[in-house]
Amino acid sequence: LAFSPVDKDAIRVYHSKLMESRAAALKAPLKTGTQFSLDLDIPCQNPDPLSRRIPFLPSPTAPSGRPTVCLELSQGLQTELNGFSQVWTAHSRVTPNSTFVLKIIQPSMCYLPHPDDRWLGNYTDPWNLANEEAWAYQNLAQEQGLCIPYFFGIHEITTPSKESAWVLVLEFIPGITGEDV
Repeated sequence: LAFSPVDKDAIRVYHSKLMESRAAALKAPLKTGTQFSLDLDIPCQNPDPLSRRIPFLPSPTAPSGRPTVCLELSQGLQTELNGFSQVWTAHSRVTPNSTFVLKIIQPSMCYLPHPDDRWLGNYTDPWNLANEEAWAYQNLAQEQGLCIPYFFGIHEITTPSKESAWVLVLEFIPGITGEDV
């Protein structure tokens, strides 16, 4: 955590820093066409005959042995302030038929810590949030391709506003939304 969650002065300083970052993020937001080059982790194909196939990816090109893929944001699914993440669909420029979901945890766009006594200690650090969700996907590998999307890793990115953020890359599964029901 970047500050003590029970120190009001530290919370005020961190809150102020995040508000400055938020102002910059609103001036230079994530938007359709924003691109990120990522060395994707490749999940194992689920052997269950009912599982979905892993989306096509180019051959590994990074020194890590993972494919470097340029993903371009296509459609914002959840982009409001004060959530846990922004959610976008994205396409690979090399393999345009491959669609992914990017869950972007950008600290200034998430819920902010508040120095009010009622909120002391009640803050989810964005780094922890991103890494705990990645841990959950990694530990549910046997369900990927069946009940949950394939997971292509967690990656650190720099947003258009020059803020560090984390992105979880997931398989896109077409379906209906809650609004469609």
